[in-house]
Amino acid sequence: MSRFQKKTFTFAPLTAIMNLGPSESMVWTCMLTFQGNNKYAWPTLEAISKRLGGKLRPKRISQVIIQLEKKGWMKKIRRGYGKSNLYQCITPEDLLFQPNFGQEELPAIPEKKIEIAESLRTTEPKEEIEIDYNDPFVKWFIGETEVCPK
Repeated sequence: MSRFQKKTFTFAPLTAIMNLGPSESMVWTCMLTFQGNNKYAWPTLEAISKRLGGKLRPKRISQVIIQLEKKGWMKKIRRGYGKSNLYQCITPEDLLFQPNFGQEELPAIPEKKIEIAESLRTTEPKEEIEIDYNDPFVKWFIGETEVCPK
């Protein structure tokens, strides 16, 4: 063996590590290294064990893969006797986005600004629009003040 070893790494979502047990996250991220940019990976259980440095035996890896399938983190396709299975790592859709953690949601654009912008968008006004230039929101909208009124 040479003194330089090939290092295998991958990027894994933090949600995988936070929502899976130690063995599950090890196997799942290891499978990502096999999958790479492909849709599927097809390593043998022995190859997975070797890549994990022998920390998990093939029998345990098989059990973990079944757990990952039940939790919706992996899809396994059997290819038949004497052939390795196809595996696809999946991140469940409900974990793709970060939770709000109870913070109040703020719209990107205030509602009043949207209403005015939509009314100005029409090429031919259906009715005459009177704008009150003393309204604090209108002053903010046209740039006379920097603070948006609540």
